[in-house]
Amino acid sequence: MKVYASTLTGNIRTHNEDCVYVHMDKKPFYVLVADGMGGAAAGEVASMMTAYCVKQFIEDLKKEELSGQDLAQAVTYANDALLAEIRVNDKLTGMGSTVTLAGITQSTVTLAHVGDSSAYLFSDNTLTKLTKDHTYVQRLLDAGKLNEETAKTYPLKNVITRAVGMTELCADVSSVQWKPEDVLLLCSDGLTCYADASKLQELLREPKTPEEIAEKLIDFALQAGGKDNISVAVIQNTQTEGEA
Repeated sequence: MKVYASTLTGNIRTHNEDCVYVHMDKKPFYVLVADGMGGAAAGEVASMMTAYCVKQFIEDLKKEELSGQDLAQAVTYANDALLAEIRVNDKLTGMGSTVTLAGITQSTVTLAHVGDSSAYLFSDNTLTKLTKDHTYVQRLLDAGKLNEETAKTYPLKNVITRAVGMTELCADVSSVQWKPEDVLLLCSDGLTCYADASKLQELLREPKTPEEIAEKLIDFALQAGGKDNISVAVIQNTQTEGEA
């Protein structure tokens, strides 16, 4: 497999609250994107702690492949760690992080997800979103109280309803089959606030390598405004395991 990942502050923010972690040099293969919240340093702490705790939990499992339950438990472990840190440090009250975590084999992508960072599969020139946002706007969409067009400018569109750092957290878990030359995209909302699935599909059709894909997506987000941190991780299913 080939992978390329990048995270940028963007055009407006003064610091980067996103975190991307790639573990593709040896099994188990996994990648995550986390987008911290809480203001100032708290968002950076939340996303970095989430990535570190997920890594620590998975290392302790000593497995070569990760199940959906493994990934969900890794998110729960990170959540417990953040809550413990908040209890002993008042300055971190209100911090949290999205996380989209993908466990990867040559045939399967397994996801654990909370928040509004997203996962997509590009296969046969068609892009499919694999995650559903945990946002107030998504609740309104599901209830039929908003349509896709009005949701784009809804005043509370950035309100997260599920994230690491909240009590009684439960991650959504899913699994999908993929084949050689398919591409998995994980990204923060610094990209998806500018590009819906149809636009992302258009952008993904021309580039051939993970680096080309990632750089094209990042350039698009920057040119569209770059008002938020931008993170992408692009994994291409090839016959070679762990190639970065």
